[in-house]
Amino acid sequence: MTAHRKTWIGFVVGAWALMGGGREAWAVLGGETTVGDTFVVGYIFAGRTEICSGMLVAPRVVLTSATCIKAAVDAGTVGTGTGWWGQDQDVADQDHVFNIVAGRYHRLYEPLSFNYDVGVLLLDRDVAGPSPAPPPARLHDGAFPDGVAGNTLRVSGYGANLIQGEDYLGQGVRRTGNVLISTVGYFLIRGGDDMVNACRGDSGAPLFYDFGVEGEKVIAIAAETSRCQVPTAKTRLDLVWADFVVPAIDAWDGPCSVGGG
Repeated sequence: MTAHRKTWIGFVVGAWALMGGGREAWAVLGGETTVGDTFVVGYIFAGRTEICSGMLVAPRVVLTSATCIKAAVDAGTVGTGTGWWGQDQDVADQDHVFNIVAGRYHRLYEPLSFNYDVGVLLLDRDVAGPSPAPPPARLHDGAFPDGVAGNTLRVSGYGANLIQGEDYLGQGVRRTGNVLISTVGYFLIRGGDDMVNACRGDSGAPLFYDFGVEGEKVIAIAAETSRCQVPTAKTRLDLVWADFVVPAIDAWDGPCSVGGG
């Protein structure tokens, strides 16, 4: 689902891919693979074929979308989830793999509208490995910045980078790209098109705004990403910061953490 996988193509190359051309040739969502953004993780629940993305916000806590985790949380099967941190799911070794032990989503989440589409996951251990553990994502804790509509936000996730008919290919590799934001609403922002967009597998992925001297910070989370070729929904972080994000992180991180902490 991410701006990362749909690529730089025109009509001729697209037609070539439809006739069986290269795997990345008709990449509708643009972007490129990245070894950066090491705090971005991918995960999947048992019995499902579609992955989701998220970001480490504490050593054992992942911020993601409610869309991805609601069914598993409601069914009590969230403990079947496994995930990885690294550029490619297929080459992740055991030091880069984790299990999910708990999850929760915003109490006001509305599946049809995607309002309050945010959730958190608790991992079975601190994410670490033979290389230094990834730093947590830098989250913006202030007011939503002005001037987002009409500009681009960078997205990073593990979603599909190629659409062929009903198939969404290329999930499991971390990619990044710049998504053009078309509208900013009270609950959601929307953006992306058939050239660069978040796609299936990018739900829960972070969207970054460049604050200049302060650098990039996450201001939104990819929500609905199933319709990869039209503007997709992203949850505004400022809307859910005080009543969900901060309490959820505090509950599972630090000396007073609960639920296995």
